[in-house]
Amino acid sequence: MGSTTVSDAPQRVGVLEFSFIDALASVGVAPVGIADDNKRVGVFPAYSDVTGDDWVSVGTPKTPSLEIIASLQRDLIIADKTRHAAAYDTLSEIT
Repeated sequence: MGSTTVSDAPQRVGVLEFSFIDALASVGVAPVGIADDNKRVGVFPAYSDVTGDDWVSVGTPKTPSLEIIASLQRDLIIADKTRHAAAYDTLSEIT
């Protein structure tokens, strides 16, 4: 909810929108959690070289499971400021 500096290369990244997978794929980072509308087939096949099958569904972009996200012990969550503003404080508390 503002500027953030990521000092190290995050190893465990969660994404709450499909569009963020493209950005991660372009730098060779495989997300550990993806908000995928509970449909793994929704993840673009073109990114499967990077994403593989080792990621966990964290629910839908509109209503991600904060408990699953917290359980992934990720270094970074990439979210949409507008859509996920309400979840920001809760995620900060449980992680």
